[in-house]
Amino acid sequence: MNALGRVTGISLSFVASTAFVDEVNAQSWDLVCDFSDAANPNGVWSYNAGSSPIMVHQDDWDPTSCLSIAQPAWAEAGSGYGHIPAWMKIVTNDTKTCWPADVEIGDVIVHANSKGNGNDVDLANVTWTSPVDDMVDVRGALWLLRDIGRSVKWTASLNGSTFASGDLFSGDSLSRADPARFNLSVSLIVGDVIKVEFVRTSQCGDFVGVNLTIGDCSGASWTTYGQGWPGTLGEPAMTAGSDPWLGRPAIINLENSLGADTISVLFLGLNKIDVPSSFDAHLLVNPFTVIPLSLLAEGITLRATIPCDPALCGVSVFLQAWEADSGASKGVSATPGLELVLGMT
Repeated sequence: MNALGRVTGISLSFVASTAFVDEVNAQSWDLVCDFSDAANPNGVWSYNAGSSPIMVHQDDWDPTSCLSIAQPAWAEAGSGYGHIPAWMKIVTNDTKTCWPADVEIGDVIVHANSKGNGNDVDLANVTWTSPVDDMVDVRGALWLLRDIGRSVKWTASLNGSTFASGDLFSGDSLSRADPARFNLSVSLIVGDVIKVEFVRTSQCGDFVGVNLTIGDCSGASWTTYGQGWPGTLGEPAMTAGSDPWLGRPAIINLENSLGADTISVLFLGLNKIDVPSSFDAHLLVNPFTVIPLSLLAEGITLRATIPCDPALCGVSVFLQAWEADSGASKGVSATPGLELVLGMT
């Protein structure tokens, strides 16, 4: 069964403070966590068109005029000529249906140059200028937001020398959940510049989701573990809709084993266990909180933004759901465990 279901308004507190984790000394810079609508350049970051930062900020960038909430952006104009190139951090889910786009609130995106809609020579790019002498990991993740026949080439460089590149195009296999990735471990000195640049390879450029992290913070990942317990339609699945990046929404898809509206509980903790129960299902999480859920017949999707806190880098969060299901051996079905390893790109 593949019932991903509707979005719920439930807010999950995955790890709201560092009280649950040991203090770490990771030094990291992240495009999403550091993004600013107040200043450009913004410390080590600069959101650019060509060799210069885009100095004009739009409080309401909406060339389609279909967003219900004002979307801020760095662009020469809010619509018409000059609205592209543009850099922005998404503030509304309207973009999912209005544009429509493979994007979540909190994502940073860029619109590459488009002939006739703005300066077609000064290419959209973001730069990070090193404030330290240090060995760092440079990690990026990129995906095209729409499937409308457009294409964009991206290039990642260090002090002008390309170390990674690729093409994003309509119909490719990439997505927010499975983006194009690059990784570079390198020794930097103060003043070194990392740049990621975008150029259209079709008549018009398009939106690209951009994750870029420099520093010590580990990459995010997720995996399932252990054995669930079947109900009427089999063992329910619980999966992550994308890697659990700091500062972005964690997306959890929960299936319904009954095939009808029912109730469920979500166990959330920082340690995994394997303890038999009187319901035949095994408890796979040592919970610090238990969240009751109303589970729709088609399943539900849970969303919650993970804090932009470097102390959470590498922390594992464990989840499991139990569901009321009359077809289960003792009236309760269970998902396998789900481990989220929090991190940056």
